[in-house]
Amino acid sequence: MYHPQHTILLNVEEEHLDYYKNLAEIEAVYGQLLDQTRGLIFYCADDPNAARICAAKPQAISYGEGPSAVYRFQTVLSKAFRSQFKVFHNEKWLGDFTLNVPGKHNISNATAVVALATELGVGVEKIAEAFESFRGARRRFEVKYRSDNYMVVDDYGHHPSEIRATISTALGLGANRLFVLFQPHRYNPARWLEE
Repeated sequence: MYHPQHTILLNVEEEHLDYYKNLAEIEAVYGQLLDQTRGLIFYCADDPNAARICAAKPQAISYGEGPSAVYRFQTVLSKAFRSQFKVFHNEKWLGDFTLNVPGKHNISNATAVVALATELGVGVEKIAEAFESFRGARRRFEVKYRSDNYMVVDDYGHHPSEIRATISTALGLGANRLFVLFQPHRYNPARWLEE
């Protein structure tokens, strides 16, 4: 098992149910990881499961869009492949940031990075500079083809919030129609699309 210096916990959901029996078993593993974290724990306050298992930890710091987050983001612009947002620390404005990837989920993840970097003493200018050069990760809303009429995107979303984030991001691009081809690893993920 890992013994990280610091941990960023994005979300806790039912996934890998071919290995874990249920959400309680998944939460127990995350609880062990958090207990083995030597430094700070950053968790998304917008995710109810992550908030529930992290909030009582003395070294835990929340981030997210909601008003209860210690590091809170506010979206300024999320359009095409550019996202601009502001980050506040306990209601104090820290800075403006730009990502060259779409989607609110990417803004949320970037806010976790802002929180960790800030707590480690990295200046806002350095963080903003790093974001400007980030072009995304392979198989995370990766554009495979683009023309005036069509765009084909590959995304490896494999649990509920990733699938919802991918669809939401695609809808946010202003397409007239959206076709989703989904290949589940097991039967469980197909059920999430019905919810």
